[in-house]
Amino acid sequence: MVPAVRNRSALHKYFVDNYRTQAALLEPLYQDKHALMAAFGERTVAASNDAVSRRYMELFGDDQIMYRYVFKHFSPASAGANFPFISFATHTYDQFYFVGPTTFNYTHSDEDVAQIVSTAFTNFAKYRRVHNPNGNGTTTDLPIEWIPATNSQPSVNFVFETQPWMSYEFFHGRPYLNNVLNQIAGTFYAV
Repeated sequence: MVPAVRNRSALHKYFVDNYRTQAALLEPLYQDKHALMAAFGERTVAASNDAVSRRYMELFGDDQIMYRYVFKHFSPASAGANFPFISFATHTYDQFYFVGPTTFNYTHSDEDVAQIVSTAFTNFAKYRRVHNPNGNGTTTDLPIEWIPATNSQPSVNFVFETQPWMSYEFFHGRPYLNNVLNQIAGTFYAV
């Protein structure tokens, strides 16, 4: 049973302001679809992930190293005919680039991203003494350095795309989605 939303207009305003604006930039022809998928994904995966990561950093401080990432690279061929409504990388989409494609052929950009993914995650094991996805600790094997999260910068994350980049905002600065929804709608518990 889903609890009743006490303040629907505030919830709707939050949804429109934060997700539809982003959707208009990313996917102008399908704003509502993109906005709904992004809101659901952040509510179910990203917000809880961010809360756990922030709590971990609070508890263990900067003595611990945490590397965070967001996978944004999307290949339309991967969605195929079974999932025509998917038009951006969703939860677990990165698995295609860890184990290889199962139902589609890699494009040139897919090959580039697969190389970056395999290099980064192989380096975690290869350089286990320094636990560094960049390489041996003195140089980086990646196109850019993957900076670890810290207690003072818990949202920093590596963004996997054809040209990877570092982001200092986790999911466009909406890491407290559970708390915001709880405050305005009273329907969810804060993580």
